[in-house]
Amino acid sequence: MKKSHTLILLGLLLVALIGTSIYLTKRPPKEDVPAEVNEGKIALSQHDREDAVKMILESKGNTLLFERGEDGWIVNGDSSITLDESSVKDLEYSFSNMYSEQIVEENPQDLDKYGLQKPLAIATVILKDGTEKVFYVGNQTPAKNTYYLMVKEDPKVYTVWMNHGNHFTASLEDFRDRSLPNVDTQQLSYFKLERQEQPTIEIALNEEESEAKAYGVGIWNMLQPYRQIHTINTEEFSKQLEKIPSFKVQDFIEDYPQDLKKYGLDQPSMILQMKDMEEGEVHLLFGNEYDNDNLYFKLADRPAVYGMKKSSLEILYTLEPFAVVDKFAYIVNIDFVDQIQIQTKDKDYSIQLKREIKKAQEEGKEDETITTYFINNKEVEEKPFKELYQSLIGIMVDAENKETLEESPEVSMAFTLNVDPKQVVVDYVPYNRDFYAVFRDGTSEFLASKGQVTKILTRLEELSK
Repeated sequence: MKKSHTLILLGLLLVALIGTSIYLTKRPPKEDVPAEVNEGKIALSQHDREDAVKMILESKGNTLLFERGEDGWIVNGDSSITLDESSVKDLEYSFSNMYSEQIVEENPQDLDKYGLQKPLAIATVILKDGTEKVFYVGNQTPAKNTYYLMVKEDPKVYTVWMNHGNHFTASLEDFRDRSLPNVDTQQLSYFKLERQEQPTIEIALNEEESEAKAYGVGIWNMLQPYRQIHTINTEEFSKQLEKIPSFKVQDFIEDYPQDLKKYGLDQPSMILQMKDMEEGEVHLLFGNEYDNDNLYFKLADRPAVYGMKKSSLEILYTLEPFAVVDKFAYIVNIDFVDQIQIQTKDKDYSIQLKREIKKAQEEGKEDETITTYFINNKEVEEKPFKELYQSLIGIMVDAENKETLEESPEVSMAFTLNVDPKQVVVDYVPYNRDFYAVFRDGTSEFLASKGQVTKILTRLEELSK
C-alpha cells in the first residue's frame, strides 16, 4: 500500500474514533427499565413517575393500595411493611410508560377469549392533578411474551409487553423487601447461639490490648459454654463464620400473629445473636419446621413470622464450641512470667527468669532488658530455654473432659506472673492410660495427651543437669 493511502486510512480511523468517543460521552444515560422497544407503538400511558400519588392493584380477590408518603411508598396503610424499592419502581414504570405492542381487536364482541370478561387484574393509577387511569389485564397471549389489556372507556383490546402484565398481577409478596439485618462477619464483636439440647456458644471481642492480636491470637473470648473464659482460634472461627448465610426472607407467613406457639416461636428451638463493630446486629428466633426443609423464624424486635430454608442454616446446628476454642492448655507471653514451679511424683523443678535493666547510654534510645534463665538454680542458655518454654505453653488439649474427677495431679505447673492474675496453676490429673485431665485454677474442661507432658519433663531433666 502506498504511503499516501496509508496516511488517509489512518486519518479516517482517527475521525471515527473521535466521533465514537463524543457519542459515548454525550448520549443520554440508559434508563433502568425492562428491555422493550417502543418505537412505532401506541402510547397507552405516559406521565412523569413522580406524578403518581396512588397505585391500586386488584387481583385474585385482593387489593393493594400504594400511597406515596414523605419517605416513600406505603402499602395498605401499613408503614411496618418494608417494600422492595426496585419492585415498586417497576410498577411505577408500567403506569408511567406503557405502550401497546398491537391492537388485537377494535370493537370486540367476546371479551372472554382474552380473559377480559373477568380480568386477571385491574390496575389504577391516580396522579397528583387528580387524573385517574385504569387498565384491565387479561390472559397471556399464546406467545407468552405479552398480555391482553384494555384501557377504561376504550373498547379496543391491546397487547402489552409481559413486564406490564406481571407488574399489574403481582401479589404483596412480590413487592416486599426480603432483605434482613445482617452483620459484617469480618468485624464481628459478639456472637451468641442458643440451641435446645445443645450447649450455648457465646463469644465476645476481647477488649484487652495485646501484641498477640496482631498475629490473630486472642481476638475473641469464649464466654460460654465453658466455666472458664477461653480464647478463640481465630482462623477456625473465621472459617465457620463464612458458612453462615446472608439472611433473607423466603416466605412471608404472618405479619401480626396472635399465637406464636403454632410456629414453635413461643419457645424457640434456636436463637442467634450477632453484632459487628459498625453497630450492625442480627437477633433471630427460630421455631418449627414446615414443608420438609423450611423453618419458621422471626426477628426478636418485630412481630412478623417468616420462613427460610433450614438447610441453609446447617452450620448453626452443627457448630461445636470445641471446634473453635483455642487448644492451648495455657499460653502466656514469656515477658509476663517470673517463675514456674513444676512438681511431679518423683521430682520438683524451679524455673526462674531474672531480669536486669541496662540503661541506655545515648539519649533517645530505650533501656535494654537482659534476662537470665535458671532451672533449679542452674543457668541455662537462652535458645534451649526458649525452646523448652515454647513446649510448656504449647501443650494442646485434644478433647473435652466429660467426667468429674478429684484434683489429684501427677504433674503440677504454677506460673508466677508480673501481671494480673499474679499466679496461674495448671494441674495434670490422670484421666486414663493416654490422657490427663487438665485442671486450671481448680477446674477441668479438657484432656491432653500424656505424651506431650512426658516429653517436656524429659527435656526439663536434661537441662537441669
